[in-house]
Amino acid sequence: MTEKATQRSYGLSADLDNRKFAAVYLSRFEALYQASITWRRPEGNERAKYVALARHLGRNVLAVGQYEQDHCLVLDSDWSGFPDPAEFLFLADPDITSFFLTAKKPKPTGFQAVGFFEDWPTANWGRNPTLIEMTEITD
Repeated sequence: MTEKATQRSYGLSADLDNRKFAAVYLSRFEALYQASITWRRPEGNERAKYVALARHLGRNVLAVGQYEQDHCLVLDSDWSGFPDPAEFLFLADPDITSFFLTAKKPKPTGFQAVGFFEDWPTANWGRNPTLIEMTEITD
């Protein structure tokens, strides 16, 4: 990558991890990170569809959302922070089947936006669905 993909810092671990991705994926991630997206926890059968992807990436599916034509996922990591990977991984693609791994398609393909980040952007995305769920349980 010859050009710097973004000027914004997403956290030390995230910035180091994001260097692996082409600028085109990071610029789309940057735009979606600043967009207003309503997130929710995946439920039932929907959650099961993402299990293979989450296992392949070594993460857990935290939230699903949609922005215009893009289906969006945020995955979180059990271990995060330098030198470990960033806490969150963002993926987006207009074709939702890009997220479903099968024996015929053992690796994820075709994502239009990919990026790691450390801090949930509450101003644009509202509260982290995990925190909302925890609040509802304790209230």
